Amino acid sequence: MKISRRELIGMAAGATLLRAQDQRPTFRVKVDYVVLSFQVTDSKNHYVNSLKPSDFRIYEDGILQKVST
Repeated sequence: MKISRRELIGMAAGATLLRAQDQRPTFRVKVDYVVLSFQVTDSKNHYVNSLKPSDFRIYEDGILQKVST
């Protein structure tokens, strides 16, 4: 089977385009605060409203994080 130059160039161009689409830029940023939303309920499924930041422990990668409100 013979492949013409035009076909070969077309296949190479197509492969290049496919590779270019897979390469997405990576953005790295420093984050100081993360917002967490959650609800706490008791054993009767009633909301617990009297909690303070000191009632929680938040860990990131096994490291205790400071909780602020």
